Amino acid sequence: MINKSVLMTAFWVVLTMFNLFAAVGLVGYAPMYQFTYGFVTIMAAYIAVTFVYLYIRSGRAIGLAMVVSWTGTMGVQGWWWIYSVLGRSQWMADNQSLLMIPLSFYIVGTVLHSSAFFKEVGGKFRFQFLIPTSVSALVSAIVTYLAH
Repeated sequence: MINKSVLMTAFWVVLTMFNLFAAVGLVGYAPMYQFTYGFVTIMAAYIAVTFVYLYIRSGRAIGLAMVVSWTGTMGVQGWWWIYSVLGRSQWMADNQSLLMIPLSFYIVGTVLHSSAFFKEVGGKFRFQFLIPTSVSALVSAIVTYLAH
C-alpha cells in the first residue's frame, strides 16, 4: 500500500509541474527559467542553514553532508541564475572559479552523503560508498565523450 505522504508529495509535484508550464505560457520560458533558478537558489541557502542547525544539534555525519551539498546546490544554481539574468555573461564564463568553487562543495557533499548513508545502513566494506560515486563519474565521462 502506498503511504499517504508519498501520494501527497506526488500530488504537489504534478501540481507544481502544471503551474510551471502554465507560467511559461503566460510569461515565456526565459523569465520563468530565471525566476525558478532564483527561487531554488534562495531555498537551497535556506535548506543549508537548516541543516547547519540540525548538524549542530545532532553532530551526525549525514547532517554535515547535507550542509555541504546544499551549499554546493545553492552556488551552482545561483551561478546559472545570475549567468542567465546577466544575459550569458562572458565575464562569468571567463572566470571559471565562480562555478568551480560551488561545484567543489556540491561534489564533496554528494560523496559525504554517500559515505554517511553507507555508514548508517551498515555497509559491507569500508569504501562501499565510492561505488555510486564512481559509477556516476563513469557514466558522466562516457556521455561527455560521446557528445564530443
